[in-house]
Amino acid sequence: MATIVALRTIQTELNPGCDDTKEDCAGGVAYIKAIGDQNTFHYILTAIGPPTVLVIKTEKTTKDAGISINWDNFKSGNITEMENSIKLDPSYKILYSYGVVFTRLFQYNDTADVAELGKLNLNKTAFRVFDFSRSMFEWFDLKAISSDSAIKLRVKNSSAVMGQTINNGSLEFKFMFFDHMDRATDLPHLQYTEDTSQFDFKLMNINTGNMSLSRFALETVLFSTDPADRDMKFDETKSIDDEYTPGVFTISNWLTRPEKEEQGGFLQHKPVCYTKAKRERAVGTYVRGYGLTKVTDVQYLLNQSAVLAYFGSENMAKLRISSTNFSFGLSEDGTFTKTNYTVWTGSLGYGKPPMDAVSSLVVVVISVGLGIPVVLIIFGGIFVCLKKKSDPLLVDVSKNAMSVN
Repeated sequence: MATIVALRTIQTELNPGCDDTKEDCAGGVAYIKAIGDQNTFHYILTAIGPPTVLVIKTEKTTKDAGISINWDNFKSGNITEMENSIKLDPSYKILYSYGVVFTRLFQYNDTADVAELGKLNLNKTAFRVFDFSRSMFEWFDLKAISSDSAIKLRVKNSSAVMGQTINNGSLEFKFMFFDHMDRATDLPHLQYTEDTSQFDFKLMNINTGNMSLSRFALETVLFSTDPADRDMKFDETKSIDDEYTPGVFTISNWLTRPEKEEQGGFLQHKPVCYTKAKRERAVGTYVRGYGLTKVTDVQYLLNQSAVLAYFGSENMAKLRISSTNFSFGLSEDGTFTKTNYTVWTGSLGYGKPPMDAVSSLVVVVISVGLGIPVVLIIFGGIFVCLKKKSDPLLVDVSKNAMSVN
């Protein structure tokens, strides 16, 4: 077994500055520092407002400092009060910031079994939109359900307006952080580095109501401190090797800085999710990503988020931001209703996204597969030539054939 070399030191603090014995920390805030030799990544996660992960890359400092939160202002939901209610200690020199906000969940009744948003007949398809606003969802305090190795944002209740369709943990985001390079133990076995985090998005035990053929899609917003006048990029790469994720030959990367991706952020995933808790190829189905769009109709959700609380409205307006949807399911897979369970895994990271290289095992198999026939042909030809020279009967037959001609 290979020795794991820790490249960063991970420090986790839950609800910094909030005494949950005396006050309500709402859904809570997780602050993770990944400290390396040259720099530090600061992760701020919260479901106060829409679920948000803010990543700040800074130079390393010898000062033991972190973030400060004005909890009353942050929880207020008032734009003016929320602005700059989350602050990073000024001793850090900020190099780059990026992150993700999960803004809305779409439920639709796929009676035509097309499993693709763009092909739906909107006039004949029942839709339900859950926006991750403060009024729509109540979340468990993450401190009660998280650990140093896994931060969980879990829904407690949804608004009565939506019939409390999603409650008691039926929707959850789980985030994991790493101090080394490796692969996840669960399918799709995404590769990670010390500069990435991974997340699971899970839906289960949902009361789908009268939508007996329910499918879901997740609206996602990516942002960065790059200039807003240039666009992000959604890139797909194909491979001949499905060793790590059987049956899947594509990996998708949403790049915040495609013009210099080694100095930007990314959201990476493989287009597969799983319809049972025990992940295996037989219960895998498709995840479809759509084109990137400018953020317009969900600006009100960003105004309730930790993005506003950290950057303030003036600086938030300067961010590079785009959004897309990820829909779950494939035609003829029975829809979400068949198992009432879906889990999708992705990575949020910095630098060039990890790529699946053809493994040494596959190289050996291909080499053997191509090499053996070639070797047989070569040695077969040599054997025939030697046999022909040494066997008198073959020589006589050859001479007779020549004399007849």
